[in-house]
Amino acid sequence: MFLNEFKKGATNIHFSLIDDCNLKCAYCFEHGFFKKQKNTFENFLKTLKMFPYLRIVWFWGGEPTLNMGLMQEMLEYVEKNDKKIEFYLSTNGTNPEVLDLFDRYKCFKAIQISIDGIKECHDLMRNNSWDSAFFVWKEARNIASKKTGKIVMANPVICKKTLKYFVENVKFYREVLKRTYAPVMDMISSEDLENWWYSLSEQDKEFVRNHFRNMKRNLALCMAGRSVQLVDTDGDIWMCHGAKYTRKRENMKYWLGNLDKGIISWKATFTPKRNMLCNQCKTNYCRVCWFQGDCKLFQTLYRLINGELPLKETNVSKFDLWQMRLDEKMEYYG
Repeated sequence: MFLNEFKKGATNIHFSLIDDCNLKCAYCFEHGFFKKQKNTFENFLKTLKMFPYLRIVWFWGGEPTLNMGLMQEMLEYVEKNDKKIEFYLSTNGTNPEVLDLFDRYKCFKAIQISIDGIKECHDLMRNNSWDSAFFVWKEARNIASKKTGKIVMANPVICKKTLKYFVENVKFYREVLKRTYAPVMDMISSEDLENWWYSLSEQDKEFVRNHFRNMKRNLALCMAGRSVQLVDTDGDIWMCHGAKYTRKRENMKYWLGNLDKGIISWKATFTPKRNMLCNQCKTNYCRVCWFQGDCKLFQTLYRLINGELPLKETNVSKFDLWQMRLDEKMEYYG
């Protein structure tokens, strides 16, 4: 019964097209683990069979546009067989050829392009790829303006080295991309956030406060774990795309099973109800998120914005995966 309920809830899957990337972004948690291995159409068919209630498939990587052949094969299959599935793409924006598929296939509903913010900020961490990413963004927006139901999104990441661009990035997203700046925070500690916040002028502090007050939805660093599973190039199934890549290889506790063996882990069939982690969140994300820890940074940020005590002075649980990722990245990148 529990397994059936899990499959009913598994409507949104990250399907890794390739375990490789053409960039080496400084904060990428996948860098250093790539097998340079491609997924197969057979695994896609097995995914459809295992998750019969599937409605959204994310083209994932690595960089999924490095396996355009499989991407097109999946699009063709869904359109010819009238499957009620939509495809979303998460890309670094370095392959403009994907725009042809976005324009051609009705089931190819959305593109999310990694754009960290202004060019100086983006190129500092993403191998000088801003020009290409911004070009793909503009062309995708042109396509979406002529096609009903097409969506173009931007996904920014901010880290310790780029926190200084926060205010400029908010303005860039608002004025140029016409999007809300809602960055993933990576390679940042709570102390880094505190130091950044207290370095801001009073004017910039008020700007940041207003930015978060005006946001239509609440932020959480990791939203994947609550509803999105990853199917990797080996056919293994993980709780989310972040769970597979852990340097200490302690991530097997986040492994759910395999396309051939089926769902094995008990965690797939049982998600305990837990209390909210803070009073700032307007959602129930942490009640259903397997990781439950990545909102730690945003809890720190909200407390700073609201003039409350820093996180280190409050009674908040420690979250193993978040700390593990941070320690490993600092060790790996220095």
